[in-house]
Amino acid sequence: MRAVALLLVAEAVLLRSNSQVRAGKSIDAVIDVLGKMLKDFSEMATEDKGNWEKYSQWSADEETDRRSFIQNQEGVVMSATAMLNANKQQVQTLTGQIADLTSEIAETESSINELVKLRQEEHKTHEEVTQALSTLALSRATDPKMRTVTNLLQDPNWLNVDGGAAYGSYTGVAAQSGGVVGTLKSIRSTLMDQKQASIEKENEQRRQYEIAKESKEAELKKDEDEKAEKEGTLEECNAKIEHFTSVISQAEIDIKDAKEYVAKLLADRALFSKEYDGRVAMRNQEQ
Repeated sequence: MRAVALLLVAEAVLLRSNSQVRAGKSIDAVIDVLGKMLKDFSEMATEDKGNWEKYSQWSADEETDRRSFIQNQEGVVMSATAMLNANKQQVQTLTGQIADLTSEIAETESSINELVKLRQEEHKTHEEVTQALSTLALSRATDPKMRTVTNLLQDPNWLNVDGGAAYGSYTGVAAQSGGVVGTLKSIRSTLMDQKQASIEKENEQRRQYEIAKESKEAELKKDEDEKAEKEGTLEECNAKIEHFTSVISQAEIDIKDAKEYVAKLLADRALFSKEYDGRVAMRNQEQ
Protein backbone atom coordinates (compact mmCIF):
# COMPACT_ATOMS: atom_id res chain seq x y z
CA MET A 1 0.00 0.00 0.00
CA ARG A 2 2.83 2.37 0.83
CA ALA A 3 4.46 1.59 -2.51
CA VAL A 4 1.26 2.53 -4.35
CA ALA A 5 1.03 5.76 -2.42
CA LEU A 6 4.63 6.58 -3.24
CA LEU A 7 3.94 5.76 -6.85
CA LEU A 8 1.05 8.20 -6.95
CA VAL A 9 3.09 10.89 -5.23
CA ALA A 10 5.98 10.39 -7.61
CA GLU A 11 3.67 10.45 -10.58
CA ALA A 12 2.04 13.67 -9.41
CA VAL A 13 5.41 15.30 -8.91
CA LEU A 14 6.56 14.27 -12.33
CA LEU A 15 3.35 15.48 -13.92
CA ARG A 16 3.65 18.85 -12.28
CA SER A 17 7.34 19.35 -13.07
CA ASN A 18 7.26 17.87 -16.49
CA SER A 19 3.89 18.86 -17.80
CA GLN A 20 5.18 19.11 -21.34
CA VAL A 21 7.17 15.85 -21.35
CA ARG A 22 5.81 13.09 -23.46
CA ALA A 23 3.74 10.42 -21.76
CA GLY A 24 6.27 7.64 -22.53
CA LYS A 25 9.10 9.41 -20.83
CA SER A 26 6.92 10.10 -17.76
CA ILE A 27 6.17 6.42 -17.32
CA ASP A 28 9.87 5.54 -17.65
CA ALA A 29 10.76 8.08 -15.00
CA VAL A 30 8.14 6.69 -12.65
CA ILE A 31 9.44 3.19 -13.21
CA ASP A 32 12.99 4.35 -12.43
CA VAL A 33 11.86 5.99 -9.20
CA LEU A 34 9.94 2.91 -8.13
CA GLY A 35 12.86 0.68 -9.03
CA LYS A 36 15.21 2.77 -6.91
CA MET A 37 12.75 2.70 -4.02
CA LEU A 38 12.36 -1.06 -4.23
CA LYS A 39 16.13 -1.42 -4.32
CA ASP A 40 16.43 0.77 -1.22
CA PHE A 41 13.78 -1.31 0.52
CA SER A 42 15.62 -4.49 -0.41
CA GLU A 43 18.92 -3.14 0.86
CA MET A 44 17.28 -2.00 4.09
CA ALA A 45 15.68 -5.43 4.54
CA THR A 46 19.03 -7.15 3.94
CA GLU A 47 20.80 -4.85 6.40
CA ASP A 48 18.01 -5.27 8.95
CA LYS A 49 18.18 -9.06 8.59
CA GLY A 50 21.98 -9.05 8.96
CA ASN A 51 21.80 -6.87 12.07
CA TRP A 52 19.12 -9.10 13.54
CA GLU A 53 21.15 -12.23 12.90
CA LYS A 54 24.25 -10.64 14.47
CA TYR A 55 22.25 -9.56 17.49
CA SER A 56 20.57 -12.95 17.81
CA GLN A 57 23.94 -14.72 17.68
CA TRP A 58 25.47 -12.33 20.22
CA SER A 59 22.45 -12.70 22.52
CA ALA A 60 22.57 -16.50 22.27
CA ASP A 61 26.32 -16.52 22.97
CA GLU A 62 25.84 -14.22 25.96
CA GLU A 63 23.09 -16.45 27.32
CA THR A 64 25.26 -19.55 26.90
CA ASP A 65 28.21 -17.82 28.55
CA ARG A 66 26.15 -16.56 31.47
CA ARG A 67 24.44 -19.89 32.04
CA SER A 68 27.84 -21.57 32.01
CA PHE A 69 29.06 -18.97 34.52
CA ILE A 70 26.02 -19.59 36.73
CA GLN A 71 26.65 -23.34 36.64
CA ASN A 72 30.29 -22.78 37.52
CA GLN A 73 29.43 -20.51 40.43
CA GLU A 74 26.84 -22.98 41.70
CA GLY A 75 29.64 -25.56 41.72
CA VAL A 76 31.79 -23.11 43.66
CA VAL A 77 28.99 -22.68 46.21
CA MET A 78 28.60 -26.44 46.61
CA SER A 79 32.34 -27.01 46.99
CA ALA A 80 32.82 -24.06 49.35
CA THR A 81 29.80 -25.14 51.41
CA ALA A 82 31.27 -28.62 51.80
CA MET A 83 34.61 -27.16 52.90
CA LEU A 84 32.85 -24.72 55.21
CA ASN A 85 30.89 -27.49 56.94
CA ALA A 86 34.00 -29.69 57.19
CA ASN A 87 35.95 -26.89 58.87
CA LYS A 88 33.06 -26.11 61.21
CA GLN A 89 32.99 -29.76 62.22
CA GLN A 90 36.75 -29.74 62.71
CA VAL A 91 36.50 -26.60 64.84
CA GLN A 92 33.94 -28.33 67.05
CA THR A 93 36.18 -31.40 67.39
CA LEU A 94 39.31 -29.34 68.05
CA THR A 95 37.53 -27.19 70.63
CA GLY A 96 36.59 -30.30 72.59
CA GLN A 97 40.07 -31.78 72.29
CA ILE A 98 41.71 -28.53 73.41
CA ALA A 99 39.38 -28.36 76.41
CA ASP A 100 40.34 -31.94 77.35
CA LEU A 101 44.06 -31.17 76.95
CA THR A 102 43.68 -28.03 79.05
CA SER A 103 42.11 -30.12 81.81
CA GLU A 104 44.83 -32.78 81.50
CA ILE A 105 47.57 -30.15 81.63
CA ALA A 106 46.06 -28.63 84.77
CA GLU A 107 45.85 -32.08 86.39
CA THR A 108 49.45 -32.90 85.41
CA GLU A 109 50.73 -29.58 86.76
CA SER A 110 48.83 -30.19 89.99
CA SER A 111 50.28 -33.71 90.15
CA ILE A 112 53.81 -32.37 89.67
CA ASN A 113 53.26 -29.79 92.40
CA GLU A 114 51.98 -32.50 94.74
CA LEU A 115 54.97 -34.67 93.84
CA VAL A 116 57.40 -31.84 94.60
CA LYS A 117 55.61 -31.12 97.88
CA LEU A 118 55.72 -34.79 98.85
CA ARG A 119 59.42 -34.98 98.01
CA GLN A 120 60.12 -31.90 100.13
CA GLU A 121 58.27 -33.50 103.02
CA GLU A 122 60.20 -36.77 102.58
CA HIS A 123 63.51 -34.91 102.50
CA LYS A 124 62.52 -32.94 105.58
CA THR A 125 61.61 -36.19 107.35
CA HIS A 126 64.99 -37.69 106.38
CA GLU A 127 66.82 -34.68 107.78
CA GLU A 128 64.78 -34.85 110.97
CA VAL A 129 65.52 -38.57 111.36
CA THR A 130 69.22 -38.04 110.73
CA GLN A 131 69.30 -35.17 113.20
CA ALA A 132 67.38 -37.24 115.74
CA LEU A 133 69.85 -40.12 115.47
CA SER A 134 72.76 -37.74 115.96
CA THR A 135 70.97 -36.06 118.83
CA LEU A 136 70.10 -39.40 120.40
CA ALA A 137 73.76 -40.35 120.60
CA LEU A 138 74.63 -37.04 122.29
CA SER A 139 71.37 -36.40 124.13
CA ARG A 140 72.98 -36.93 127.54
CA ALA A 141 76.16 -35.04 126.83
CA THR A 142 75.53 -32.79 129.82
CA ASP A 143 74.99 -35.75 132.16
CA PRO A 144 78.18 -36.16 134.28
CA LYS A 145 77.62 -39.89 134.33
CA MET A 146 77.59 -39.98 130.50
CA ARG A 147 80.40 -37.49 129.93
CA THR A 148 82.96 -40.26 129.43
CA VAL A 149 80.68 -42.01 126.92
CA THR A 150 79.98 -38.74 125.16
CA ASN A 151 83.67 -37.96 124.87
CA LEU A 152 84.27 -41.39 123.44
CA LEU A 153 81.48 -40.95 120.84
CA GLN A 154 82.97 -37.60 119.81
CA ASP A 155 86.52 -39.00 119.62
CA PRO A 156 87.28 -40.50 116.16
CA ASN A 157 89.90 -42.76 117.71
CA TRP A 158 87.81 -43.98 120.60
CA LEU A 159 87.65 -47.52 119.24
CA ASN A 160 91.46 -47.78 119.53
CA VAL A 161 91.39 -47.14 123.30
CA ASP A 162 91.86 -50.12 125.67
CA GLY A 163 88.74 -49.73 127.73
CA GLY A 164 89.80 -52.18 130.43
CA ALA A 165 93.16 -50.51 130.88
CA ALA A 166 91.84 -46.97 130.69
CA TYR A 167 88.57 -47.29 132.54
CA GLY A 168 88.76 -50.54 134.50
CA SER A 169 86.36 -53.39 134.23
CA TYR A 170 82.59 -53.38 134.55
CA THR A 171 80.68 -56.45 135.56
CA GLY A 172 77.20 -55.16 134.91
CA VAL A 173 74.94 -56.12 132.09
CA ALA A 174 77.32 -54.41 129.65
CA ALA A 175 80.02 -56.89 130.64
CA GLN A 176 78.03 -59.62 128.99
CA SER A 177 78.24 -57.71 125.74
CA GLY A 178 81.91 -56.88 125.94
CA GLY A 179 82.03 -54.31 128.63
CA VAL A 180 81.81 -50.50 128.08
CA VAL A 181 83.58 -50.67 124.76
CA GLY A 182 81.23 -53.39 123.55
CA THR A 183 78.22 -51.34 124.59
CA LEU A 184 79.56 -48.25 122.83
CA LYS A 185 80.29 -50.29 119.76
CA SER A 186 76.77 -51.69 119.80
CA ILE A 187 75.25 -48.21 120.19
CA ARG A 188 77.37 -46.75 117.43
CA SER A 189 76.64 -49.69 115.17
CA THR A 190 72.90 -49.37 115.73
CA LEU A 191 72.97 -45.63 115.14
CA MET A 192 75.09 -46.00 112.01
CA ASP A 193 72.80 -48.73 110.69
CA GLN A 194 69.74 -46.60 111.27
CA LYS A 195 71.39 -43.58 109.70
CA GLN A 196 72.55 -45.62 106.71
CA ALA A 197 69.04 -47.04 106.32
CA SER A 198 67.65 -43.51 106.38
CA ILE A 199 70.19 -42.40 103.77
CA GLU A 200 69.38 -45.36 101.53
CA LYS A 201 65.67 -44.69 101.91
CA GLU A 202 66.29 -41.03 101.07
CA ASN A 203 68.29 -41.97 97.98
CA GLU A 204 65.60 -44.40 96.82
CA GLN A 205 62.85 -41.87 97.41
CA ARG A 206 64.82 -39.23 95.49
CA ARG A 207 65.40 -41.67 92.62
CA GLN A 208 61.72 -42.56 92.45
CA TYR A 209 60.83 -38.88 92.66
CA GLU A 210 63.14 -37.95 89.79
CA ILE A 211 61.75 -40.77 87.63
CA ALA A 212 58.15 -39.83 88.42
CA LYS A 213 58.81 -36.11 87.93
CA GLU A 214 60.59 -36.70 84.63
CA SER A 215 57.68 -38.84 83.43
CA LYS A 216 55.14 -36.22 84.49
CA GLU A 217 57.12 -33.41 82.87
CA ALA A 218 57.41 -35.40 79.63
CA GLU A 219 53.66 -35.99 79.69
CA LEU A 220 53.08 -32.29 80.37
CA LYS A 221 55.39 -31.28 77.49
CA LYS A 222 53.58 -33.68 75.15
CA ASP A 223 50.16 -32.32 76.11
CA GLU A 224 51.33 -28.71 75.80
CA ASP A 225 52.84 -29.35 72.36
CA GLU A 226 49.70 -31.15 71.22
CA LYS A 227 47.53 -28.34 72.54
CA ALA A 228 49.65 -25.70 70.77
CA GLU A 229 49.41 -27.68 67.53
CA LYS A 230 45.65 -28.04 67.82
CA GLU A 231 45.26 -24.36 68.64
CA GLY A 232 47.23 -23.53 65.48
CA THR A 233 45.00 -25.86 63.46
CA LEU A 234 41.93 -24.29 65.08
CA GLU A 235 43.11 -20.85 64.04
CA GLU A 236 43.61 -22.07 60.47
CA CYS A 237 40.12 -23.63 60.44
CA ASN A 238 38.55 -20.38 61.64
CA ALA A 239 40.39 -18.50 58.90
CA LYS A 240 39.13 -21.02 56.33
CA ILE A 241 35.59 -20.67 57.63
CA GLU A 242 35.82 -16.91 57.14
CA HIS A 243 37.29 -17.42 53.66
CA PHE A 244 34.70 -19.94 52.46
CA THR A 245 31.87 -17.87 53.92
CA SER A 246 33.10 -14.92 51.87
CA VAL A 247 33.46 -17.09 48.75
CA ILE A 248 29.90 -18.41 49.10
CA SER A 249 28.51 -14.92 49.67
CA GLN A 250 30.26 -13.50 46.60
CA ALA A 251 29.31 -16.48 44.43
CA GLU A 252 25.64 -16.13 45.42
CA ILE A 253 25.75 -12.42 44.53
CA ASP A 254 27.34 -13.25 41.16
CA ILE A 255 24.73 -15.95 40.48
CA LYS A 256 21.90 -13.51 41.29
CA ASP A 257 23.38 -10.84 38.99
CA ALA A 258 23.95 -13.37 36.20
CA LYS A 259 20.39 -14.67 36.42
CA GLU A 260 19.02 -11.15 36.29
CA TYR A 261 21.21 -10.44 33.25
CA VAL A 262 19.95 -13.60 31.49
CA ALA A 263 16.35 -12.67 32.27
CA LYS A 264 16.86 -9.19 30.78
CA LEU A 265 18.67 -10.70 27.82
CA LEU A 266 15.72 -13.00 27.09
CA ALA A 267 13.22 -10.17 27.55
CA ASP A 268 15.16 -7.90 25.17
CA ARG A 269 15.50 -10.69 22.64
CA ALA A 270 11.77 -11.36 22.74
CA LEU A 271 11.00 -7.65 22.32
CA PHE A 272 13.49 -7.13 19.49
CA SER A 273 12.31 -10.33 17.79
CA LYS A 274 8.74 -9.06 17.85
CA GLU A 275 9.81 -5.72 16.40
CA TYR A 276 11.90 -7.41 13.71
CA ASP A 277 9.03 -9.71 12.74
CA GLY A 278 6.79 -6.63 12.51
CA ARG A 279 9.20 -4.88 10.14
CA VAL A 280 9.48 -7.99 7.98
CA ALA A 281 5.71 -8.31 7.80
CA MET A 282 5.37 -4.65 6.89
CA ARG A 283 7.93 -4.91 4.10
CA ASN A 284 6.20 -8.00 2.75
CA GLN A 285 2.91 -6.13 2.63
CA GLU A 286 4.51 -3.16 0.87
CA GLN A 287 6.00 -5.40 -1.77
